[in-house]
Amino acid sequence: MKLGSHRGYRSNLEIYYSEMLLQKRGYPLFYPVVQSTKEQGVAIGDIGSFTPQGIFERYFNVFLDADDPANVRCPEGFVPMRKDDNMSYEILETAIQPGGYLSSSTVQRDPNEGNVSEYVFRCGGLSGAVLALPRGSHRRELGEHGKLRQYAIQNAEAWYAHIVDKLERELSNGDLFLVTGHESAQAFGMAWYSENRQPFRIKFQSAADQVSYRWIPIPGEVHRAHFKSYDQPGTVSSHVVFLKGWSISLGPRVLARMLGLVADTSSLTEFESNLGAFPLSSSPTCSSFVGTSFIHSDNKPQLSNLSVLINEYLLRKVPDAVIIFSHDNDWCTILENLSVTKSALDFVKQIGIYFTIHTETNVIFLEKQSDPKRGVDFSHSKLPFQVEPITMAMLGSFHPQLGTYDDKRDRALPANALLKLLGSSHKQGFSGPTLLHEDMNAPVLKYSCM
Repeated sequence: MKLGSHRGYRSNLEIYYSEMLLQKRGYPLFYPVVQSTKEQGVAIGDIGSFTPQGIFERYFNVFLDADDPANVRCPEGFVPMRKDDNMSYEILETAIQPGGYLSSSTVQRDPNEGNVSEYVFRCGGLSGAVLALPRGSHRRELGEHGKLRQYAIQNAEAWYAHIVDKLERELSNGDLFLVTGHESAQAFGMAWYSENRQPFRIKFQSAADQVSYRWIPIPGEVHRAHFKSYDQPGTVSSHVVFLKGWSISLGPRVLARMLGLVADTSSLTEFESNLGAFPLSSSPTCSSFVGTSFIHSDNKPQLSNLSVLINEYLLRKVPDAVIIFSHDNDWCTILENLSVTKSALDFVKQIGIYFTIHTETNVIFLEKQSDPKRGVDFSHSKLPFQVEPITMAMLGSFHPQLGTYDDKRDRALPANALLKLLGSSHKQGFSGPTLLHEDMNAPVLKYSCM
């Protein structure tokens, strides 16, 4: 298996992606996707893939009918997933309060400069990135994955064949992505840098009109940072900045049947030996099978797709696997407990500590086990974040479609029930070492129907 090679140069996409990946909020989008009343760019149930430029390309949605205008690229004979009358599909809504940011450990907000409407960041180290969220953000996540995963198991092979053959897209094994959640923001400021030699400051603030946020030069500061931002107050649009979902891979027998490909014969030992040469921040997106339809190109940006890395590892652990799933929550859990300086090999070695491998009928995915290092019962713990009901007006400001929901269908849950739904990994997501600004990121939680 050819894993690629180390490169001295990293593109803007690679810098921002690798730094934001460590924030454990999901797949970072270098090109945030617009959401509005006229255009829903991303939705739970979307099937898509990420282009070499880091753009999420949506193909169709598993919950929409074949004749829906938004589903014109669905497979022939497509049958959508139906919502069972005896089962509600619950969506967990999380509104993260204004004034927060996510950043590399090399970027810190200066507490002695700026005010509520102004961010001044001190940047150091060779590289770093920051995502400022002055108006907060809003998360939508599917609460229960079992039914959707079962539907995906039945259709994954057909989806791959349709996208490769009919839509003529080049996919590596593992590129197929099924969205189970997303985080959107009405306003954002992104900055990133590399090959830095001296500390510098950058400023993100409300402009002279005191309405919109933008990056403002600081006189006398010399830096190598790059910027992008968006803020148009008064509009109902927002941008998706993180995605969460499953990366789906096919086993060797399935691919051999579909495309006549020859499986990579590398053993688990050889695979691990190759991985040991790569730091986690630049670990390659591996593809076990290479052919005319499933293509892994050395010209692609070397993004560390940790879900695909997990799938590749599971393929070596269970060579007879037919379909392999890994969720972004899986690698987030591992990163919670792994130093960023570790290698890709150290990363995959953590899988057996925090997960058991589900292998029923040769369908492989990870099931989280009780953390032996913690064993904490959160049911009686003091919450590190604020739990309040979300108003429909608040949600509507992030996601206009929510304004049409029947208020009676939304119900606030007690804190213990929310923690049970979220799991310890969600709680830890607000207390990790890179989030030194908990008060600024205190989320408001709500449980509602899809």
